[in-house]
Amino acid sequence: MGDRLTLLRSQRDIVETMEQQTSKAGGQTLLSWHGPQHVHVHPNPRVVLIALLLLVVIVGYAVISNNPMMAITFILIGFVGYLFLTRDPRSLDYVITTKGLIVGREMFSYDSIESFWIFDGPPLENVLSLKSDGILAPYIHIPLLEESVGEIHQIMLTYLPEEKQEPRAVDILEKIIHS
Repeated sequence: MGDRLTLLRSQRDIVETMEQQTSKAGGQTLLSWHGPQHVHVHPNPRVVLIALLLLVVIVGYAVISNNPMMAITFILIGFVGYLFLTRDPRSLDYVITTKGLIVGREMFSYDSIESFWIFDGPPLENVLSLKSDGILAPYIHIPLLEESVGEIHQIMLTYLPEEKQEPRAVDILEKIIHS
């Protein structure tokens, strides 16, 4: 009974948070869901082994060449990489409103988005890709629930032009590493 009460309270908190974000951004909520920040795929053990061997060689070279700063740097890079690969993605609230999209605590207004595309095949499956006017991150990828892809497509067509996008080299590289 206690677990169920806790679950109901957390669901109520999620709904209240989404309503607060929507009211701040303005506009009417069209669709909302709760999901992972990104699709988490465990890396291929062979790729991990190759990366580990490469890291050992680089650290070994740094030790032989009497460069402790380089050795420490690459040990830290390996540690951070390990933490990144084993960490589960955060859960975020996604809200589509009449003014834009809310992802977690960020608001993306339709004015700052040039177009959209929904990837439905490898290497990206059920991913909404938004082409924004951002310089550093021109593409925003949002994982979708499989059952809501058609509904999201219809909503996006109302507010944004649909423009075919090809998976970027980073997306293909990520798929290779994880397969």
